[in-house]
Amino acid sequence: MNVPVFYYHRIGPFREGAPRRLNAAPEAFREHMQVLARRARPASLDTLVDWVRSGRPIPRGTAAVTFDDGYRHVLEYALPTLKEFGIPATFFIVTGGVGADDSWNDGSRVPRERILSWDELARIVAEGHAIGSHTCSHAVLEGMAEDRLRREIFESKKILEERLGIPVRHFAYPQGRFSLEAERLVREAGYAAGWATRKGKPLSNDDLTAVRRVPVSSWIRGPRFRWELFLMKWGLR
Repeated sequence: MNVPVFYYHRIGPFREGAPRRLNAAPEAFREHMQVLARRARPASLDTLVDWVRSGRPIPRGTAAVTFDDGYRHVLEYALPTLKEFGIPATFFIVTGGVGADDSWNDGSRVPRERILSWDELARIVAEGHAIGSHTCSHAVLEGMAEDRLRREIFESKKILEERLGIPVRHFAYPQGRFSLEAERLVREAGYAAGWATRKGKPLSNDDLTAVRRVPVSSWIRGPRFRWELFLMKWGLR
């Protein structure tokens, strides 16, 4: 079955120079979550993977929500909405940016944004959400030398687990770009699943190392979001 796994980056008012395709205004995000709560069956990534691994049928209409990079404004604009509609989420964190900002965007003319601190990540965990790895530095893994590739995949997991005291079961590839070597190391590091973007693979027990996710921004408002969800639920997208 095709299961839509949505991913967001920035949630908040638009800032001059920030790419709109990576930004969802708070009102648009709330529309999306309201649609999921009413028209779908929101599930965590842990639940999805456990269903797939056990061979249990995934209920029709299941969908999941994820966030990449760990922007601090999710505290104000995303967490209350997730709580309102009872939707679990997974936040993929760049460990080198925790408590600082998204310096990996330097050179792109995108204004820097603050990244969640360790205390704020602990609050997200306390509210019932999951934390996943998004590498140490947000570097693209495709074509990376193996020694650095290992650090990005293994060390980020270790840091998150030690600082937050939780198992880290999920890994997301920066820019959705992966390689066979990266997939192999994601398995070796002990992640339950790796998550890509539209270029990823369908959710399947045969291979969970680079599963497809769907980007969402403010361009997709209520009616269109409902239509996209309908198409994906029925395997038409």
